[in-house]
Amino acid sequence: MKKSILEIYALAVCFLGIISIVVSLGIGIYNIVEIIYPEFAVDQWQYEQHSSNDKFWQNHPKRYPPELNGKALQKPSEEELTKMRTESYDLVIKNQQRNSIQSLVQSLIFLIISSIFFVLHWKLFRKSQKQPLS
Repeated sequence: MKKSILEIYALAVCFLGIISIVVSLGIGIYNIVEIIYPEFAVDQWQYEQHSSNDKFWQNHPKRYPPELNGKALQKPSEEELTKMRTESYDLVIKNQQRNSIQSLVQSLIFLIISSIFFVLHWKLFRKSQKQPLS
């Protein structure tokens, strides 16, 4: 049952390939969840910022600097502020989905490459088992 260097190498690469495949699948499944339910993955600060008109107005980027030509910015009406908040949150959701899709594609590429390395080295291992020991 003595293993050759080639067999040990092939099995080591197969082991690393399996680890890579499992990690890719885990990340890919999480990305699918993010694509289906993007609100789940929105970071806490963004979520809280968009939870109410008051919080949104306090953190709204157009408020910086808080003064414009020496005058404080006027808070828009509730309807206008709600519209701004929902548009901003929709943009956050679209960006989250886009990032998740990009990450899913990266995971799929990594999964394909890992699978190819695994299959090639598994075949190499099987072939090296059939060769007589010298």
